[in-house]
Amino acid sequence: NKAMEKRHWTRIEDLTDYKFDIESESFQLRDIMRAPLLEYKEDIEDICVAAVKERDIEGKLKQVIAEWSTQEFSFGTFKTRGELLLKGNETAEIVSLMEDSLMILGSLLSNRYNAPFKANIQKWVANLTGTTEIIEQWLLVQNLWIYLEAVFVGGDIAKQLPQEAKRFANIDKSWAKIMAYAHENPNVVQCCVGDEMLAQLLPHLLEQLEICQKSLTGYLEKKRLLFPRFFFVSDPALLEILGQASDSHTIQNHLLSV
Repeated sequence: NKAMEKRHWTRIEDLTDYKFDIESESFQLRDIMRAPLLEYKEDIEDICVAAVKERDIEGKLKQVIAEWSTQEFSFGTFKTRGELLLKGNETAEIVSLMEDSLMILGSLLSNRYNAPFKANIQKWVANLTGTTEIIEQWLLVQNLWIYLEAVFVGGDIAKQLPQEAKRFANIDKSWAKIMAYAHENPNVVQCCVGDEMLAQLLPHLLEQLEICQKSLTGYLEKKRLLFPRFFFVSDPALLEILGQASDSHTIQNHLLSV
């Protein structure tokens, strides 16, 4: 049985009270036959079956680990500012692959023969679950950052909301820091759970971005109350009108809505 490892031989030794020198070059079948195997036939069969099952579990676990040792993030360019984005389709594919791996690990975790590998399986369940959560939050922050970057970096609205513009400037620096870190550590799992940086920084950024968004929503509401026809204009269109108030060509596109 090629699946037999040292731990299985040790179990048979304990069972039969017979020492097998399996690492010796002269170890042969007759050395096994000297042991009182027949007395413990069923128990030894169970050990042999366990060895085969354990090898199967080990093989699947190794495949999962190998998969995530090579998976890397793909980055997209944002305006003229460089690669400051996670690519949407590629990142969605990573999340899908991670869900597949978690299903495999879940089945291994429920397998009664998993004892020799249980700690490592649990470690990788934690790694991939943590990575999935980080990526989901990362994409939330990215979407909100893209939306608010157009408002608070230049344009007229930033001048009218100076406190939020200052807040966004700090968020923007942190976002650039996160993306620089991701470029230095492109491996998906290592980047997300290799240390605590993303787990600590992303929730803070999301909170700060939501404060900016709330202030912006309040600002738009005041403008609509002053000029009720703005109620017929979507938020993105209204932001473009207010943000480019000095650009008559931009506003012209929205006049029919107003």
